[in-house]
Amino acid sequence: MRIDSDCVRDILLSVEGQTSYSSGMYFRIGYTTYPEPLQKYDSEKLMYHVRYLLLAEYLYHPDDSSASAEWMNFVDLTPRGHEFLNTIRSPVIWSKTKRILEKAGAFSLKIVEATAEGIATAIIKELTGSNTFLTP
Repeated sequence: MRIDSDCVRDILLSVEGQTSYSSGMYFRIGYTTYPEPLQKYDSEKLMYHVRYLLLAEYLYHPDDSSASAEWMNFVDLTPRGHEFLNTIRSPVIWSKTKRILEKAGAFSLKIVEATAEGIATAIIKELTGSNTFLTP
């Protein structure tokens, strides 16, 4: 299965919105009560991307021994997951990132993150009217 960058982003946003210190988010095959952004994906695709994000260390699962092919409970995003999500959170940055990557035909998480960081940096430079943040 190909990685769907929109699905990755939607999972990260949903996990962030559904988790706290004391509660996690469950993913189950056939489960249909996910937050709105996840309802457009079938269980197979969703679970594949959840597993991918776990292996890439964007999601934290406190007890891997309790995970199965049918369900997983992720307590939170990892620090890496939070950083990546903060890079791609803005709808403006996300749409520009996707547009560039579609032209380039590259969608690895590493490339997505680097492209989004470049776009965010360019927007900040444009807003500040400077190439440096040290200018008063």
